[in-house]
Amino acid sequence: MVNIKDVAREAGVSVATVSRVINNDPKVAPATKEKVDEAVKRLNYQPNLIGRNLRTACTNKILVLLPAISNQFYSRIIVSMEAAAEEQGYDLLLCITNGNPAKERKYLEMLQAHLVDAAISLSSSLSPKDFAELTDGYPLVQCCEFFADIKTPIVSIDNEQAGFDSAEYLISLGHRRIAFFGNNDKYVSSQLRLNGFRKAIAYHKIAEEQLFVRNSEFSFASGRETFFKLQKELDGAPLPTAIFCVSDSIAIGVMQEAQAQGIKIGTELSVMGFDNTAVSEICFPPLTTVSQPRADIGSTAIKLLFKKLKEKRSRNTKEFLPHTIVTRESTGKPVNL
Repeated sequence: MVNIKDVAREAGVSVATVSRVINNDPKVAPATKEKVDEAVKRLNYQPNLIGRNLRTACTNKILVLLPAISNQFYSRIIVSMEAAAEEQGYDLLLCITNGNPAKERKYLEMLQAHLVDAAISLSSSLSPKDFAELTDGYPLVQCCEFFADIKTPIVSIDNEQAGFDSAEYLISLGHRRIAFFGNNDKYVSSQLRLNGFRKAIAYHKIAEEQLFVRNSEFSFASGRETFFKLQKELDGAPLPTAIFCVSDSIAIGVMQEAQAQGIKIGTELSVMGFDNTAVSEICFPPLTTVSQPRADIGSTAIKLLFKKLKEKRSRNTKEFLPHTIVTRESTGKPVNL
C-alpha cells in the first residue's frame, strides 16, 4: 500500500510538505504543490481521511521529546509540566529519542499527523534545518536546549551568563589553573557555558594555556574517564586546581576518580557541577553546583505552549529564567593560598 513517505520520495520533498499539500496549506509554493499533486496521481495515493479529520479535532495530548530518561535533570521538569498540563485537561506523551534523529523524526510526524495537539522539545538531535522543516507551522516550544534561529517559543536559562558566573566563583576562590568538562559538540547549552567561561577567564587576564577544555558525555563513567585522560595528557605536570563540569553526573564521576587516587576534594582539587540534581546533595563531599529552576522551567514551557495553541499568531517569546550557584564542600581555596 502506498503511504505518505512514498509520495514524499516520489515528489522529492519532505513528509511535512506532502502533509501540508494534502491539508491545503496556503504557505506551500504553487510549484511544490504541483509536484506533490502529480506524485499523488502517479502513485494513486489515497490520504487517510481519519487522519485528515484530526486536523480540526483535539487530542488533549502534548508530545514531549526527551533525549534520555536516565538523566536526573529532566525529572523535576517533567513533573512540573505534567501538573501544569493536567490543570488544562491535557496529558503528556513522553517519547525518548536516545539522541537518534530517525526516532525523533518519527515522533515529530505524530505532530504533523495531528495525533497530538502540540509538542515540547527538551533537546533535538536533528540539524536546525531538519528540525525547522518538521516543526514549521505547528505549536511547539523549545525547552532547555534550543536552536536560537528557529521561530518557536523558548524557555531556558542564560547559559552563557551561568558559565561566566561559574568561572567568576572559582576565580574568586583563587583558582587560576582550571579545567572545563563539557559536551560542546552535542549540546548548545554546553557551548554557551564555555563561551561565558572563556569570557571570565579573559576578563581576569588568565592565560588561555591555564584553561583545559575537554569533551565529556553526561555520565559518571565519562567524568571519571575524562579526568583520567587529562592526567595522562599532562604526564606529571601540575593538574588544574579546579574543574567545572556542565552536569552533576560528570562532576561526581570526576570526584570518584580523584578520590580513588587519594586526591582530597575541596582542598587539593575543587570540583563544580551543574543542575543541582538530588545526587549533588548526598554525594561526598556535597557538590557545589549551578541550580536551574527546573520546576519553573517545566511550568513555563506549558504556559508558553498554551498561549501558542490559543493565539496562533502570538509572538515567539523567549524566557530565560534565573540560575543560582549553590556552594557546598566540593570547592574551596587552592591549598597553596
